[in-house]
Order: sequence, then C-alpha cells, then structure tokens
Amino acid sequence: MNTRLTFEGGNSHKEYNVTIEAVEEGFTCNFAYGRIGSSLTTGTKTPTPVSLEEAQKIADKLLTAKIKKGYVASADAPAEIRTVSDENMVVELPQLSVATDLEYAMDFIAQNTLIGQVKCDGERRTVFFREGMVTALNRRGVETALNPKVADAFAKICDGLCYESLTLDCEDMGDHLYCFDCLEINNNNLRDLPFHESADILADVETDFADHISSYASKHSSFADSISLDTATELRLYVETHRCAGEEGVILRTASGLYESGRPTSANKAPSLKIKFTNDCQVRVTATNPGKRSVRVSVQDVNGWREVGSVTIPVNVSGADYPQVNDIINVGYLWVISAEGSLIQPTYQRKRTDLTLADCTAKQLVVRSQTILNRLGRSV
Repeated sequence: MNTRLTFEGGNSHKEYNVTIEAVEEGFTCNFAYGRIGSSLTTGTKTPTPVSLEEAQKIADKLLTAKIKKGYVASADAPAEIRTVSDENMVVELPQLSVATDLEYAMDFIAQNTLIGQVKCDGERRTVFFREGMVTALNRRGVETALNPKVADAFAKICDGLCYESLTLDCEDMGDHLYCFDCLEINNNNLRDLPFHESADILADVETDFADHISSYASKHSSFADSISLDTATELRLYVETHRCAGEEGVILRTASGLYESGRPTSANKAPSLKIKFTNDCQVRVTATNPGKRSVRVSVQDVNGWREVGSVTIPVNVSGADYPQVNDIINVGYLWVISAEGSLIQPTYQRKRTDLTLADCTAKQLVVRSQTILNRLGRSV
C-alpha cells in the first residue's frame, strides 16, 4: 500500500507518504514527509515487523491525523519510498569539539573572538521537529529515542508556536534537553551562518519557548547562555568561574565559525573547542570483581586490549543498569601517569549504548604532563 497526501496553503507545499511493506517476518508501516519536490525525511512506525492488520491500523491512524490537519489524498503515489528501518543508518553527524586547554585557548583568542557556553554531561542529540513529529539523532548520527515526555513537550511547544520546522543541537539530560545551537528554523538552514548569528536565533527560540508555555518548557528544556569573549583576560575569568562552580567544562565556539559535521583533525582550524575540568573516557567492561560493587575496565591500543583499572559502581545503579562484561561505560578520571598507566581516581558515570568498542581507544586517555609530574616529584 502506498498513500500520498498533500497540503497546499500559503507558502506551504508539503506531502506526507505512508507505505505498508511486506518483509520477511511480517509487515512494516513507513512514512516520508517534507516539501513537495525536495528530498523527504523518512522513518518507520514499526521498528520490528507486525501483522498486516496491525500495520494497517497504524497507517490508518497516521493518515487520519494528517487529513484532520488539512491534508488531502493525491493520486500520485510514489513507486517506492526509502525507509530508515536500518537502525545503523547514519543520517547526519553532529559537529564535535576539539579538546584543548586554557593556555592554548588564550593564544587562540588573539586571532578569534570566542563565544563561551557551559558544557553539560549528557548524551549528544540533534533534535528535529517536522510535520508535527519529533525525531532525534545520537552522536553517531543514528536515529534514537528521546524520553517520551521530553519529545511530547518539544512537539507541543513547536506546534503552539506555529513553527514549520526546528532543529536544535542538544545534550539529552534524561528528563530535559540542554539546547546550545539552532541549526534550522521554519525550513531555513542555519548551518552556513556564523555562530554568533545562529546563537542570536537560539536566544530568540529560548524566548519563544519561555513566553509560550514557560512552566512546561522549563521542565523539559533549557538553553545555553552564549557569552562573547574578546580578550584573554575575559577568557581566563570565564573559564575559572565555571571551574570553581564545579561545571564539567566549557565549550568555546569561534564567533565567525560555521557548523561543520564531525571533528576537525586539529585545533587551529576548529570552529569549536572544549576545555574539560575533569577528563572522561569510554571503556569496555572486561570483568566484574567478585563480592565487590566494581568492574575491571580496558581500552584498546596497538597491542590489543589492556586493563586500566577498576571502577566502583554506585549503590543506586542496579538491575539492567548495572554494567556487564562487554558493556561500554563512561568513566570520569583525573589523568593517567603514563601512556601505559591506569586511570587515576576513576568514577563511574553511565552506560553508553550509542558508542561501539572502536570508541574505547587508548588515544583518548589524557597523560599528566611531565612538567606537572616534576613539580609533584614524580616521573614517568
């Protein structure tokens, strides 16, 4: 079954397609929507196959909802609509920041005006609102689920504000989104704008959210303050203020920088830098310690997997959340003493289901500089 609906009104020329497709284990109900004549956003309502009857019910519900909003049936049904039933399909990679330190950033600011934002310890999400629906991508650019309450709040606010579309770069904090960049609004792509302009638009979105349903929005979304930093003195004060406040770190965006997917290979041309006040890493759980609430963890280097210590698991982590062998977990730590050393003062943060074992490399570990070790009377 292929059904195509269209909507024509004002400046809107949109279509919504629903298909039921037979697969090996049953049937899937898939959708595709967007401006007529443009590439369409695609997805599925059935991550796992269902019966034909159930797929038909899902399709009927989708079509009925769209018809109530003014869509009408079109005789032009496409022969095939691409779906995203492949959960590993990369849709769009987010812009990733290059790690640096205050000393480098103070040299960097001599040639660049920077905009500072507080870094939050969540999971990366690119969140899209289109055609009344909310979807999200993770750090690997793969579609992933949001907390249903968060997604519902986001959709209701965007609907209430009459946004045609909205794409925000966020950290998923579990019970709310921490939003720090606006990539698209009302079908206008902002990725090619300098960051100081998109930051102003993000501030307008924050005002819209607060004015529309302030109590509802504040519960499920928060927005980064974007602070312009013009001198090394301002930068140092900004960094030290947030370090003393116990923040995870700060993000420093170049005011003229554009949004670029992925992570640059070097900091000197990076549009986004990060200074972390504590380090963290992704590690593989290789064993549990009998009789203890701790697990042994490893990273991979050129010689294979090697252990980098044990990590205590907090008492409030239990059941399915408790790390098992071959799980990937985030661990906070101060540093390692040498390239082959163990993590110093490791602390458990959370399980990571959005990463692969390829992310658990020894290259990510931060080795304490020999200068500081010499001051402490230690050497590698």
